[in-house]
Amino acid sequence: MFKSRFILFIVDIAVLLLLNIPLGNGIVLSLIISLLMTLGAYAFRCYDQDILASGRNTLYRVFLGALFGLIPFYLTYPFLRLDIRALTILYNIIICSVSLSLIHKIVYRFYLKKRPAVKYLVIGGRSELLHILHEIAGRTLHKLVFFPYGNNTS
Repeated sequence: MFKSRFILFIVDIAVLLLLNIPLGNGIVLSLIISLLMTLGAYAFRCYDQDILASGRNTLYRVFLGALFGLIPFYLTYPFLRLDIRALTILYNIIICSVSLSLIHKIVYRFYLKKRPAVKYLVIGGRSELLHILHEIAGRTLHKLVFFPYGNNTS
């Protein structure tokens, strides 16, 4: 999963960079803004598997990550004397939230389809463990499969 997180991180930076360039801020400034927003999303754990499962949670965390990721930009903006339009930052935060949430949802669905089911042997009485097995299966999105085993020999 680490390799796929890194690839998703790079894809996010590239998408945000492509969405920032038409604003006319220049490639370097667009790259800095994209990188800061993506690092903010990473700080808010937007690349964790349990967060990717929920679209609403991902949108919320990406929005907060983009907002807080741009804090270094907010603090240095008065000293840099850059000519940036007033709505550029708001546009970036909204576009970042929507686009990254959609990308993460698509990647997570693709990941779920490609992930193989895992088989375990659980030793114990079926009636005693049935509710635990159902809970485990539900929390793993039915990617854990439990097979009943019975000793038919006497």
